[in-house]
Amino acid sequence: IRLYLPRSKSLKFLSDIGEKVLASFPVQATIHFYNDDIDSEED
Repeated sequence: IRLYLPRSKSLKFLSDIGEKVLASFPVQATIHFYNDDIDSEED
């Protein structure tokens, strides 16, 4: 299982609830961060 989270939330997530979320999955899970900068969007 891959969990995708915005990069802007990475520090808060990892320090607050990351371990609890991963521990609740019955299978191996990994966290992937995506770039959520508004300025980097291309049309």
